[in-house]
Amino acid sequence: MTRKAILLSASPSSAPIPGVHTDIASWQLFLSSNPGGAWSRQEIVHLNNCDREAALAAVRSAKDVDYSLIVFAGNGEILKGDLPWPEAQVLLSNGDSLPERELNPRTPRCTIIFDCCRRTSDYDESAALTKDAAPLPAEQDTVKLRALFDQSLTTAESGLVKIYAIEAATAAAHEPSFSRQLLYQANAWAKQHHGALSLQQGVSLAAEATRKTNPLQKPEYQGGRRLHHFPLAVSL
Repeated sequence: MTRKAILLSASPSSAPIPGVHTDIASWQLFLSSNPGGAWSRQEIVHLNNCDREAALAAVRSAKDVDYSLIVFAGNGEILKGDLPWPEAQVLLSNGDSLPERELNPRTPRCTIIFDCCRRTSDYDESAALTKDAAPLPAEQDTVKLRALFDQSLTTAESGLVKIYAIEAATAAAHEPSFSRQLLYQANAWAKQHHGALSLQQGVSLAAEATRKTNPLQKPEYQGGRRLHHFPLAVSL
């Protein structure tokens, strides 16, 4: 099972969005860890404040793999355009925008996470990350955990999964971000369970935690009609 993760963050210098670069760095650390599926360095592309062409080039680099994961952290909105359904538009740091359809490399299996519609704030992102970080599980057999992650991917039906930090016409809370909630829940689950935590289950855990801090924010998981879901975390 070949993989590629494209991690994008955008924080305009004119209106900085604290936390987005830290969140994307946290995604890279999580994916590289055993609970995250032991992704290799070559399988992860990490871009901060890139322009449209760089973002699209990164997406194209994933077109030939079996499973792609695209994560965007920054600002954006969900709009009704020329498609029959609402579509996310992410905003890059230079003012360019990208519709979600252009972030899809169209691999056989793909997850796109939109951690956007975030507000600006003045909180200290380094302090927030330290406060919210969960202790990682004890080091386990990397080869076995990578194989377990791949097995879970193979078992899951092919297709596209989309995850939105918010519903349409709403805004995300200042903190903690959806990415921080999701990764916290994944690490906490891996400390206490064995097997695979699906993306669907992970989003449900993050949504439950988010309701306690911001009841109006409702993360949304769009996995289509599937019986088996892509993995978020694994543990032996």
